[in-house]
Amino acid sequence: MAKRLHRAVCALMIFIFSGALPAYSGEAELMAEIKVLKARMAEMDQLKIRVAELERQVGEQSRCLLDQGQTVSQVRDALIQYRPGEGLAIQPGGLEMSAGATFVLQGTPDANNAGDNKNSSRFDGSWSADIFIQKAFADWGLALLHLEPGQFDTVEPELFVFAT
Repeated sequence: MAKRLHRAVCALMIFIFSGALPAYSGEAELMAEIKVLKARMAEMDQLKIRVAELERQVGEQSRCLLDQGQTVSQVRDALIQYRPGEGLAIQPGGLEMSAGATFVLQGTPDANNAGDNKNSSRFDGSWSADIFIQKAFADWGLALLHLEPGQFDTVEPELFVFAT
């Protein structure tokens, strides 16, 4: 019985030491894997830092967009009011506009006493417009823009008389 116990212990010792020897040969491989894993962990830490910075930037941009959207809404609401069924109502901006027009039509049946000539009659017209745009600035000033377009052709250049 003691002999059998001695053989079992010896076999167990041989088994343990023979299994440990390959572990020594694989220790270099394990160290290499540990180094690779440490490098990957360092990369992951860098990526975490970069992701946190990008999330911060996106958050700032989101806040800026919300602020801009609120500002645009306030300006739109201040300038334009919508009432269903009535269309848009534009709030007064302080601009005053006015316009006027003049039309003159002239004709002569027998220009320059041409006699029987059928082409001696002349007819022409002219027009002019006055457009005023003004804006008052509190109590210190007024800006005024006066536009005066027109076409001033009349029959006068066609007449060859002493006084036209």
